[in-house]
Amino acid sequence: TLELVFQRVHPEDLSYVQRTVDRASRDGTKLDFEHRLLMPDGSVKHLHVVAHASRDETDAIEYVGAVSDVTATKKAQERIRQDERELRQIIDLAPQLIIVMAPDGSYLYANERVLEYTGYTQEDVVAGDFRERVFHPEDVERLRLERQQALSRGVPFEAEQRARRKDGQYRWFLTRLNPLRDEHGNVIRWYATGTDIDDRKRSEERIRRE
Repeated sequence: TLELVFQRVHPEDLSYVQRTVDRASRDGTKLDFEHRLLMPDGSVKHLHVVAHASRDETDAIEYVGAVSDVTATKKAQERIRQDERELRQIIDLAPQLIIVMAPDGSYLYANERVLEYTGYTQEDVVAGDFRERVFHPEDVERLRLERQQALSRGVPFEAEQRARRKDGQYRWFLTRLNPLRDEHGNVIRWYATGTDIDDRKRSEERIRRE
């Protein structure tokens, strides 16, 4: 019975579950939601409830569906989030400029060094034109095809390009893109690191002029 189910629902989810079930029972809408159960031994289970409404021979609403135990999935997701939080802390402490990218190369996150150097915010980083705003137009166009090929093939990529500092000055950086793969070999993240090589480039140019 629903009364027995409600006795097992986690106290923090009880009000939400009751409202969801009451609304569906009143309107005859489908159910698709998740909640927690608090077991007698104190353990917590995560459930995914899916059901659709139908009417019996008396025209009363009844629900047909399934309840799935998704506890293992929830725990795995939490471990991933914890790992990502720890990784971000490590990235923020790194002396290099580091940007985390999605498999398609779109920007997801930049460490504190990137924000300090460029003067931009995290919201600016995830905007679609961040790369064009930061890197020198000549270098963006020069490396466009090679970068796209590396991303599509899932292979590391290395290039020298100029990045604009928050005061408007460009400095040369050695940029390296490395893929992070899952257990099936699929690329799930790209990590781009930038090392300032401007002094070296200026020395090389001075030697060439001499």
